[in-house]
Amino acid sequence: MANWSQISGTLPQYDKTAAAGSGPASGYYLKFYNTSNVAINMASDKDGGGLLAKCQLDSSGYPLNGSSARFIPYINQDYRIALYTNSTDADADTTGNADFFPVTTPVILSSNSDVILSKTLAEAIADTTAVVGKNPVMISDRGNSIWDYVLASGVTPNTFNIIQCTGVATLALVLRIVHYKVEEWGIVGDDSTDNSLAEQAICDAAGTNGLVLFGPGTFRGNFSTSASLKGTGSRDAILKTATTGTPVVTLTGNAVLWNFRSIKDLDIDGALGAVTKDSDGITFADTGAGDEFNGRWVFDGVWFKDCDKAMVKPTGNIGNTFRNCGFHQGNYGYYAKDVDAPLIMQGSNDDFYKCEWHSQATAAVYVDSDTAVTGQTTFNDCIFENTLGMTVFIKNFKTAYNPLTFNNCWWESNARTGSVTIDTIAYTPQDLWIRGCRTAILRGCNVESITADTDGIVVLEKCFLNENTAFTKVDFTSSIIALDCYTGGVKAVGAYTENSIGFTRDTGAAADVLVTKPRSIVASATNNNYTLISSQDFSNEEAYTWSGTASLTGRSAPDGVLFNSCCEITVPTAHSQFGTSTGGTITAGKYIVWTVDIKPTTADIAIVNVLNGVTAATGLDAFLTQNEWTSLAGLAQVTAGAGGTIGFNINNTTGSNSTFRVSAWQLVEFTDIQDAISFYRSGIYVSDKQRRVFYGEAAPTTGTWAIGDRLYHTTPSAAGTMGWVCTTAGTPGTWKTFGAITA
Repeated sequence: MANWSQISGTLPQYDKTAAAGSGPASGYYLKFYNTSNVAINMASDKDGGGLLAKCQLDSSGYPLNGSSARFIPYINQDYRIALYTNSTDADADTTGNADFFPVTTPVILSSNSDVILSKTLAEAIADTTAVVGKNPVMISDRGNSIWDYVLASGVTPNTFNIIQCTGVATLALVLRIVHYKVEEWGIVGDDSTDNSLAEQAICDAAGTNGLVLFGPGTFRGNFSTSASLKGTGSRDAILKTATTGTPVVTLTGNAVLWNFRSIKDLDIDGALGAVTKDSDGITFADTGAGDEFNGRWVFDGVWFKDCDKAMVKPTGNIGNTFRNCGFHQGNYGYYAKDVDAPLIMQGSNDDFYKCEWHSQATAAVYVDSDTAVTGQTTFNDCIFENTLGMTVFIKNFKTAYNPLTFNNCWWESNARTGSVTIDTIAYTPQDLWIRGCRTAILRGCNVESITADTDGIVVLEKCFLNENTAFTKVDFTSSIIALDCYTGGVKAVGAYTENSIGFTRDTGAAADVLVTKPRSIVASATNNNYTLISSQDFSNEEAYTWSGTASLTGRSAPDGVLFNSCCEITVPTAHSQFGTSTGGTITAGKYIVWTVDIKPTTADIAIVNVLNGVTAATGLDAFLTQNEWTSLAGLAQVTAGAGGTIGFNINNTTGSNSTFRVSAWQLVEFTDIQDAISFYRSGIYVSDKQRRVFYGEAAPTTGTWAIGDRLYHTTPSAAGTMGWVCTTAGTPGTWKTFGAITA
């Protein structure tokens, strides 16, 4: 048996308004034709019974069967509707005197449809158990329509899309067509016709629960919608602005509940010309009370191009999801704000999955949410590339719940212009600028430049930091913390680091340099695979010599991190001074680790380096803050042929005296890179006043040792000794037995 379906959107199609702009087609005759304009029969039921060649319409535009009773026709193939003013023309198929509607395909819902198949139209009308608020009823065998029960007093029965329920006098059924095709509403995708009025009409008809379908083409127009939108694919179905300064799409429909709507498989183009960025792409409405509660949209496969602001959240508008979306060649990509006054709805709570931002001029992402309950915006597996201005600019993100989070995101070739103006303020572009954000977390990212500003707290976990990485703390209220990060040749990272993995670079280029936690004092490391080149804790109350431009003396000061006192040195302007007791000779091809605690006490901070004959690190002053102790650590490989002297250096070019306090310097050399990395991560300080203790069967014959280092017998015996002690420093030095054991 052929499949007979009630025709899609039956009642509105019988309104003559859709055909010629008059009123309901009262008294007209209805016929159906196939796609070859050959007349076809309609059936009176889903089994193909009660075939009719034509039928007359009543005063409200409804079809009547042979018994003058209303019915809804069934069709079993693609069809066109024709309306005739008289029976003679209808019988003779005088199509020149008929009004035709576009070709329509009957749609049959399968049994696993997500809409409940419940009743025939007649059963729904006669439903004596119907109650207001009951779930929508999908009329059996109808592809694109849903019926709602509503109070009859709130509607006008017997209009084109409302039918009075005969079973319950106080109820009516209201028809909602679920799928609306733009080509059936005269919308043209020719990249020139302004479709604004027609697009607005179809979205108004679809309503909050409808779906508007765009086929291939470039559809010019600007409209608002509470209905979902769907295209035939990115680069295939394009919505493009027709008016400068007006968003392409404005999202409406205040919805406090979390019922989601969607925009899928569409391009949004904000350019009137080629790449002119004339309009915003998609924005939430900002014209009435309650607009801040509009949200809960899913954007899937949407490609924004040449927009002033691609995606705009002007008043909070929380709870949106972006999947596989692209933001290209605009001024701003994602632009989110909260309600200025009163602060009701935060501009956060959105999720991004596998999205890409490319070639934004001002900022790829801009968020200004000053509401105290801001939180839970996440970027997952996203890419930011070729942005001229700021990549991610967080002006405010007042987290009270979940942090701002970036997971496995990629930054490449961003922040490529010298200055960018945002909200009338000029900034130096960064990969990530965090301001007024209590916590931002980056996991598995490769970001290069971060600025933390005014209560900006950034935590990096398992991220990649390379030779271009540079972090900046603007003030005391901000901090940057790097945990378990891979440091691939870092030369300037103004972040506190813990348990990070060092990957060395050659000295003479740039060593890994990180701000670390204060180290722990030990007499020795866990193995003998290192050489202590120099260790000066500056803890004695004595004078310390500084060589260089002049011979200066550092004085002891009651301050420090690991020790109760330190060395305070004032370096005059135009002087370059070396801490004599910090110097040592390093070996070409080996690996070095150095650590030091530094505290500048003057406002003018001189340049701080680790160098002499060999350059290991420069510009450490970039990490320092007046009157604050900072613990620094460096790791590098000495290039072949580059062995020589090295030490702690202060080079004052400030124009005035510069005073520092220095403590806990150490310089350690390794043969094996893994030993160097292990020591680098260990957080230990080998004091020159502490002596190493080991266990073995004989006095050392290799390695460099200091006076007082001890090696205990692992198998002591009667009448023997407890072990050996180094009495003359050297390689291996002089060793004597100690600790006689009685027989």
